[in-house]
Amino acid sequence: MSDKLKKIASAGFERSFKLASWTAKTSAKWAGSKIKQKFADEVRKNELLEKFIVEQLESLTKEMGQLKGSVMKAGQMLSVYGEHFLPEQANEFLKTLQFQSPPLEFSEIEKALKVQLGDLLEELDVEEESFAAASLGQVHLATVKATGERLALKVQYPGVDKAIDADIRFLRKLLKTFGTLSPNYDADIVLSEIKTMLHQEVDYKQEAEQTKSYRNYFQENDRLIIPKIFDRYSTDKVLATQFIDSVPFDDESVLELTDDIRNDLGRVFLDYYYNELFRWGRVQTDPHFGNFRIQLQDNGLPKIVLLDFGAVRILDDSFKHPYKTMIGSAFRKERKSFFAASEELGFVKPEDAMEHREFFYDFCQLMVEPFSEKYKDEGFDYQDSELPQQVFQVGKEMVARFKFRTPPPELIFLDRKLGGTFVVLSRLKAKLYAKDLFEKYLNMPYLETDGPTKAQVVQED
Repeated sequence: MSDKLKKIASAGFERSFKLASWTAKTSAKWAGSKIKQKFADEVRKNELLEKFIVEQLESLTKEMGQLKGSVMKAGQMLSVYGEHFLPEQANEFLKTLQFQSPPLEFSEIEKALKVQLGDLLEELDVEEESFAAASLGQVHLATVKATGERLALKVQYPGVDKAIDADIRFLRKLLKTFGTLSPNYDADIVLSEIKTMLHQEVDYKQEAEQTKSYRNYFQENDRLIIPKIFDRYSTDKVLATQFIDSVPFDDESVLELTDDIRNDLGRVFLDYYYNELFRWGRVQTDPHFGNFRIQLQDNGLPKIVLLDFGAVRILDDSFKHPYKTMIGSAFRKERKSFFAASEELGFVKPEDAMEHREFFYDFCQLMVEPFSEKYKDEGFDYQDSELPQQVFQVGKEMVARFKFRTPPPELIFLDRKLGGTFVVLSRLKAKLYAKDLFEKYLNMPYLETDGPTKAQVVQED
């Protein structure tokens, strides 16, 4: 039996009906669960609440395959901050949504390609088996008949762009139904930011421009490969890029490389990330593991392939400068400038108790731990480190002990990228002493412009 989907419930009425039906059933169950909680002690109440939410999210994930689109993607994005207001098990379901995405049958993809490309589709041989499938679209390999050039065609699922606003309203209602939000947490700010990014991600023309900007900006870095765009076969719903032969970071051939080569790859990846964050002020914020691959070389060091620039976040001056100051001050243990930048970003307030301020300072010390001088001899071990668990536990305690405040919206996506970076380095089994690299970018000013502008990017085919 095929595990492919025959269609997606993307039409407005059908999709809304499915979500409304699920919400109605969940609300009725929630009422029953509240009655049980009413007669339970505090420990039992928490157990019942967690059990209820997990059961309902399991039910929702069964609908996800048919719905695809922004419910799935937004849920995964929301998991970045889910630990602040959802039970741990429930948040883990949100984190795994991106993996529960069976491909759509090729007959439906072919219909979409014919609508978007018209007669140009006759110039291509498109492979029916999908190369990759996600929540908003899937990738099929193709060959240009006249030249033999290999392409990766990212095809957007029909109707997902029109469902974003309704899907975000659904998630907002879902959170309020569960009643699990911290009273100081403004979910609307976070959901609004997620909605903006989702609208950006389904605009393949802007992704094409971002990809070209990245190719221009990193063109002198011979360790990074960014595919070129084929404008002839690209639309706002289809993105045609150069197919780069490569393997995943955790491929056997990569893991068999020497420690020195894998550590070198890790350093190249960190250099790329800090160049984005602390030099260019433009960050690809989708940490999906499939967006980073390795191209092995017969002679010379392997290269990193960077894919998918739909979720690029251009950082505002009002955020990037105090953020860089806050991180740099934490690294240098300069408390005065650290707290000044933290106040500017809204993490702490002048009237906050010293206990609150110090707790946040200690939390940020964990974030810069990998760049400590103490790792000079053996390097920070990304695979065996318990740092992510420590950050989670300290963050959870901070929320429990103090009034949690909604973070700056930019931080939602930077946290996603930071977590993804840690995963990449962990998969490489990297051990790095990168204090010098971290200091280099902390001490470099941001570019006066945001790098190559659209006007500087030429058509590539």
